[in-house]
Amino acid sequence: MPTRTVPSRTAAPRPTAASAAKPDAAPTRKRTRSSSGMATVTSPKLDPDQPPPPPPLSSAPKTRSSSSPKKARTTNNGSSVKVEEDEAAASTPPRATVKKEEQDIEDTAPASSPRKQTTSEKKLATYKASIQGSPFPDHPLPTAEEAERVAWILGEHHGYKRESEGGRGLPQYTSPKGENKWGGCGDVASVLDATIRTVLSCNTSNRNSSAAHRSLTERFGKQNWQAILDADESDVVDALRCGGLANNKTKTIRGILRETKERHGVLSLDHLHQATDDEIMQELVSFNGVGPKVASCVLAFCIGRQSMAVDTHVFRLCKSLGWVPEKANRDQTYYHLHERVPGHLKYPLHVLLIKHGKTCDNCSAKGFATVKEELPSSAEEGSADEGDQKPADQNAVAVKKEVKEEGDVPIDRSRGRPCPLKAAGLLGRRGKALKPKAEQDSKSDVKAEAGASATDESSPSSRRGKSTVKSEVKEEAMDVEEPSSAHEALEKAQAMSSDDLLKCIQKLRSTRSKNPLSESLKKKRYTLELSHGKSLSAEQRKRVFAIFEENMKSMYRNSTLGWKPADKKKELFHASSRFLIIRPPDVGAEIAGYVMWRFDTELCSAEDPLHPDRAAGGDPKEDGKLEISYLYEIQVSPPHQRAGLGRELMHLLYDLTAHLGLHKVMLTVFNQNKTAYKFYQSEGYEVDLISPSKDASMKDRVDYQIMSKPT
Repeated sequence: MPTRTVPSRTAAPRPTAASAAKPDAAPTRKRTRSSSGMATVTSPKLDPDQPPPPPPLSSAPKTRSSSSPKKARTTNNGSSVKVEEDEAAASTPPRATVKKEEQDIEDTAPASSPRKQTTSEKKLATYKASIQGSPFPDHPLPTAEEAERVAWILGEHHGYKRESEGGRGLPQYTSPKGENKWGGCGDVASVLDATIRTVLSCNTSNRNSSAAHRSLTERFGKQNWQAILDADESDVVDALRCGGLANNKTKTIRGILRETKERHGVLSLDHLHQATDDEIMQELVSFNGVGPKVASCVLAFCIGRQSMAVDTHVFRLCKSLGWVPEKANRDQTYYHLHERVPGHLKYPLHVLLIKHGKTCDNCSAKGFATVKEELPSSAEEGSADEGDQKPADQNAVAVKKEVKEEGDVPIDRSRGRPCPLKAAGLLGRRGKALKPKAEQDSKSDVKAEAGASATDESSPSSRRGKSTVKSEVKEEAMDVEEPSSAHEALEKAQAMSSDDLLKCIQKLRSTRSKNPLSESLKKKRYTLELSHGKSLSAEQRKRVFAIFEENMKSMYRNSTLGWKPADKKKELFHASSRFLIIRPPDVGAEIAGYVMWRFDTELCSAEDPLHPDRAAGGDPKEDGKLEISYLYEIQVSPPHQRAGLGRELMHLLYDLTAHLGLHKVMLTVFNQNKTAYKFYQSEGYEVDLISPSKDASMKDRVDYQIMSKPT
């Protein structure tokens, strides 16, 4: 484990942070150091220690009441059988005994069978589950470095210059200016108008979508959504017929308008300009006929957020670049790029990939069709689009359709020029070609970390062939005698994976449930997850920081530290950071609250009863060091405050620290955060002897306290 230089108590204080204004929000402090990462452990809602016992067998034959309503069901062999609607419920005998953790299931289960989800609800649930991370976590590309490299290769090829060369850099978002144009993919200020235009642009050319939008406007008036709702469906179909897929698009558009009116009372979605990215995506994806591509276009072009929509050109080029597996579909490609591509590159890459896909002789749909003919092996595998695998003949039809759609592409000066991506050797890296590179990179990572004290479990190759041995070794490590010294305890704690820490919590709470929260929180259907800082997905990191920003931004601005979001992100998601995350009942990547801490060493006063020299029987003359857990952040989302989440997180961290044999839990709190200060006092925390406020020469120069609680 790398060491760091710790300043003396009388030196200028190192940067610290403080807790949020409410008891469920909390402390931070700024320190930097490297360590290896651990894999994320996502906890399901409940994992009983044993499966429920089977129902007792009855020797009596089953009977049916002649008065019970029955309906016919046809089996696979064509025979017809009669079943009762409630037969399953009626024939299931009650259990004689129910174990404690099985009772958790009873507490959270609905009283009756859940109703069947609507298509809209299924789509929304799929989005919430998928946005948590990439569907291809082991796929090596794109890296952040390669995404930037490709962006500049395409940018320079299509006439963009670096700022250092007098240019304006890569394409950047500008405020919507397309109100006076026909069609488009969201380049208008009205969110509802942008959504309708983007729906019209799906599965057709720019020329056709513009014609459909113009026809719709001339028939019913500019943005006269109520007239479209009031009109006969056949009239709307006639207006959209020139754009293709008129029946489907009519149903989608009228459905969007109807649901918008029902939800908000007005035909407007402009409230989404003030919503979070996730709230925008959830509302748009919940409309029938609107998927991640349409929602992402509106998010990027209308509202101006960092989002990378995957249209046919982006999808085609990402496969050719090897950025997604061959069998990936468009939605999977979107979620993968959402995780891997840095935010500031999403807009320019989207624009450049579309421009290049339309104008490059090699990478256009026509050029791609030629390549497909030269590579029959890839055609045999088929390609996925919109979630469905297409046979080879359907792929050929899709390519022909794409070529036809590109008939309205204006002449570009890049036509006839060699493809820069091909010249750079970036095209055609598919399937097996990427595996040796990924394995080679993983081996290099293992060598680089061979001397480190902590083990990085985030690399798939480091798990391969060693997972069984590691598991056995760590299981034994948890059952052996206590470490002989606090230093050994710290090394052991730093080397533990998130899975190991979960097992410790299970042991402390005498449960085998993978959701070892208190009974009261489990009844409210909260769930626990442990993660390493660098194992959090991009979406999870965004949500973690959003909660911190909402709770703490004003306090930082009023402190001596100032508001420095970039530095705070580095601290939060450092390789040695650990997270306890509580999820709300909703599925998806939502976060109700979290604790971020590190296993570390910290200065201790010579007067501290826990000073290592005093523990050894000596009389310490100077400050020493103690092995501790330092709590940087405890934050609870405002909708979930006052629900006991902050107290639960504090207890989990303290119990874990004591179990691992470390001396203290320490934290930092702003003086202005009096509510949090009282909360920590109620939990047994006191101002530590090492706190600058204890030093007469420093107490007037700092606006925070360091608090601690011995184990």
